[in-house]
Amino acid sequence: MDDIHQFIATYGYLAVLIGTFFEGETLLLIAGFMTWQAHGDASPALQMPLVIILATLGATAGDQLYFYLGRYRREWVFRRFPKLQTKALKVYGWVERHPHLIIIGSRFVYGFRIVTPIVLGTSRVPAWQYSILNVLGACLWALLVTNAGYFLGGMMERLLGDLHKIQKYLALGILLIGIGLLLFHRFRARRNATHD
Repeated sequence: MDDIHQFIATYGYLAVLIGTFFEGETLLLIAGFMTWQAHGDASPALQMPLVIILATLGATAGDQLYFYLGRYRREWVFRRFPKLQTKALKVYGWVERHPHLIIIGSRFVYGFRIVTPIVLGTSRVPAWQYSILNVLGACLWALLVTNAGYFLGGMMERLLGDLHKIQKYLALGILLIGIGLLLFHRFRARRNATHD
């Protein structure tokens, strides 16, 4: 967690862009917290609007890449990463029933962020339609996660007083909450997979 905090502190907006290109929920949560930490400064290290814009760009670009890998290199991807094929079978059913909701909401389903755009690339969803809904989903995700980090920082200050004395512990708490949520989603996904 200190490594992620240091990565953002060192590279700033570039860290947000690169981190959200991959699965960057924890990084974005911490970046949101850092925008709150700097809210009293005349020139904060990270400003909320820029974090949201760059997170949207990074997340959109990452999923566009996976979509086109699915569209043009599906066999290679599944050969190279065989574990993705197991998840893909579940995603195919979701895509058949609700393709538009899956495009917008796939970032919120832990463990399926990479495989979902690959599967969508193999589907009949037009690329232009995927791109529009992908930007919308990325923007919604960036807004919610960044603001969660920001408001968690404000709430903790009200609860705990002078936050600067305990900011490392708070950042660790945010990381633990994020890990707990990810593990919960992973456990639930595995349990659902065994029942199917």
